[in-house]
Amino acid sequence: MSNPSCPNHGEMKWKEGFAKATGKPYAFWTCPTKLPDGSWCPTKGPKGAPGASAPSVPSQAPSVASGEVVELLTRIAVAEATRLLESIDSRLNVIVEILREISLKDNPLN
Repeated sequence: MSNPSCPNHGEMKWKEGFAKATGKPYAFWTCPTKLPDGSWCPTKGPKGAPGASAPSVPSQAPSVASGEVVELLTRIAVAEATRLLESIDSRLNVIVEILREISLKDNPLN
């Protein structure tokens, strides 16, 4: 079976994957031609995967792809931010102690 065609630009391409922002799957035929204004050709292809009679993409993304992964990434980000803040705090404490020593040497009465 041959690929569907855009009436203006020729053979269409099959695209599938998972959206970076939501984790939801996508799959569709698209015209690979960019127009002079920088946008993509808006021609839509037929529903369904190449050689298939029904769409190959599930109607819903797996819950792991959206909910659990987002929660795990959030926990990792919070743990990393906490570790960095603790490191900064300990370094600031060292700097404060050094400044106190310098201040006492310059002005021993304080």
